[in-house]
Amino acid sequence: MAGIQIGGIASGMDTESIITQLMSIESVPRTRTARQVHASGPAGGSVHHIALSCDDIFETVARLRANGVRFVPISANYYDDLLARLNLDEAVVRRMQALDILFDASATGGRYFHAYTEAFADRFFFEVVQREDYDAYGAINAPARMASQEQPAATHRGSAT
Repeated sequence: MAGIQIGGIASGMDTESIITQLMSIESVPRTRTARQVHASGPAGGSVHHIALSCDDIFETVARLRANGVRFVPISANYYDDLLARLNLDEAVVRRMQALDILFDASATGGRYFHAYTEAFADRFFFEVVQREDYDAYGAINAPARMASQEQPAATHRGSAT
């Protein structure tokens, strides 16, 4: 598949085969009951992304970028908001900004770093995550991710300070 290659990051998993199988499953026609249509909408549910865990998101994202993987560019405003909302080291936030890494913290001090690849096949993407005593999914960042996925890259880069 053109555009994304992540061989090796998933500890020897045949990621190309997994993606091919997921795309094949997605294209299979489905017969659904009226209740299923109401519950999931006319388009139905599907797999839209897979999260891959890592120990050092900064190194992982940098290496993936060096190998040609493109990540969803996040607005500079997101990082300014992080600094205003949370007690974070500005140098760490600027490092996250340089790599388009999002962040969340739990009430108990857990930390969650995550970044999203650009979509391919018009719908599928990967999420790279690093969890530190964090048991949620970073839902607070969903609006920032979705807005960024809808905007051209130049819009985000143009707003950087």
